[in-house]
Amino acid sequence: MIVVSDATPLIHLSKIDELHLIKRLYEKCYITQTVYNETVVEGQKFGHHDSDLIKDAIGHWLEIKDPKGDVDQLIQKYSIHFGEASSILLAKESSTLLLINERDGREVARKEGVLVKGTLGIIADGVKEKKINATSAIAMLETFENEPNEFWLDPIIVHEAIKVISEIGKNKQKS
Repeated sequence: MIVVSDATPLIHLSKIDELHLIKRLYEKCYITQTVYNETVVEGQKFGHHDSDLIKDAIGHWLEIKDPKGDVDQLIQKYSIHFGEASSILLAKESSTLLLINERDGREVARKEGVLVKGTLGIIADGVKEKKINATSAIAMLETFENEPNEFWLDPIIVHEAIKVISEIGKNKQKS
């Protein structure tokens, strides 16, 4: 399965050394040049370790691909950031799942007929698909919960995700 990712899920998962989860779940991921610039070029300017992990995945399971359509139309129609618009358009053109966290971007993607999943959903899928265990997933989520300024995730939503993962883990143990 091929997916398209916006910047934030890549950044979140690489900051906790779990970027490979995207590969394990989806096998191949496209990002736009804008997302590459946001995650790798800008990240390296600031010495962020996570940018190296993303850069190292390029050419393996992570591929740079830009949409063919007019990104500016989405920007004008919805007043969203260029990176989000390019990711949404690429996912729409590819008829694939979009990995994106930003609320406005997710809403626009849905309006454009694109399925979305955020970082928390990726982790939940990892548990459901037995790519990671519930204990590891909860540890990841607790990192997000304990560092909201670092990860830009609402601790209340993260706490709810921890409860859901705990239940998934209990159900997996029973079966």
